Amino acid sequence: MQHVFSFILLTFLLLSCKSDIKLEEVIDGATSPTEETPSVPETTATLEINTPTNASISEVDGSYNVDLNNTGTSNDSTGNGAITYSCYYDQIIDNSVASPVNCSVLAGVSFSSSTGSFSWVPTLTQSGDYEFKIVATDGVLNAEVIFNIVVQDNVSYPFPDGNGTASSPFQINSLALLNEMANYPDKAFILTADIDMSGGYTAPVTFTGSLDGNHYELYDWTDASASNDLGLFQNLSGGSVSNLIIKNADLTGGSCTGAVAGNSSANASVENIYVVGTIVGSGSVGGIIGCTDTTTMTHVHYKGYITSTSNKLGGIAGEITDTQITKASILAFVYYGGFISYIGGAVGKCNASTSSTISEVYSLADIRSTLGGGIHRFSRWRNRRTT
Repeated sequence: MQHVFSFILLTFLLLSCKSDIKLEEVIDGATSPTEETPSVPETTATLEINTPTNASISEVDGSYNVDLNNTGTSNDSTGNGAITYSCYYDQIIDNSVASPVNCSVLAGVSFSSSTGSFSWVPTLTQSGDYEFKIVATDGVLNAEVIFNIVVQDNVSYPFPDGNGTASSPFQINSLALLNEMANYPDKAFILTADIDMSGGYTAPVTFTGSLDGNHYELYDWTDASASNDLGLFQNLSGGSVSNLIIKNADLTGGSCTGAVAGNSSANASVENIYVVGTIVGSGSVGGIIGCTDTTTMTHVHYKGYITSTSNKLGGIAGEITDTQITKASILAFVYYGGFISYIGGAVGKCNASTSSTISEVYSLADIRSTLGGGIHRFSRWRNRRTT
């Protein structure tokens, strides 16, 4: 299937596609020269935008070009007129390039520091939003221009709207589309309706993208597979889930079972989550996530019943490593019929020698076990905080 790139130029800080960048020297907060200063030639750099036409990926991939050329002499004290250029980018469209990365690390980019000439031949793997900043300087005076490029492929997606980027996530309004997340695990998604999950759900194995629940509900979800890593996502690896409500969940999994994710790692983020249901597993069972590593959980709430045939049970998470839990609440029955090593209202076990923290947590958990704890049970847990 032939893929076609379209490149969309979103915004420019300049008012037209061909403008002058004027370099001015600022001294003590005031722009010089003053009225008494003799007139001198200004340093200017001309910005020329060459918008590419669509091209077949199999031919030339398409390209984008920006040319800045020195057309004047500098008006600073050195008077040398030599201008050099630098190029930076990030992937947040906010007209600031607040987290700049040198353009040289972006595959397909060619940039000249002496002329400011910029070209880019992106590939399918680079689809997304990009914001570039080119800085001109003669050593004393500085100027910059910021422009945006959105790289899109024209692959046909099953979603009604969006392109899978953070600024334009794929829209999900049905169970069929929710199941499609497994085919695009690195994309951004947003719910646009409540979804009945009683028809059957297949979780992405490893999810690195993002899901914004948009405060909609996933309801009547039943899974009795008893599989390990059972959750809305099996492994949330660096991905994020936010603003989501899960109601009437009835899940029976194996090791590492939780409503949102079986496992989470690689700086995964879970925020503004509310879960109501019954969670059963064979070890490391949590109302939100079963097992966590390097994960942030904020404003997470669980109401329901949690039990296991083995140890490590918690209202929020069964087992955590290097994880921060803030502003959580639990109203749950956490139960194990015999002797169990780790069971807690919020967390079952906090692994040793980690920097996990629990703060601002409110638990009304009814814990039934031979050995249990109010907020957590822990094993040589460092830097622990409970409030």
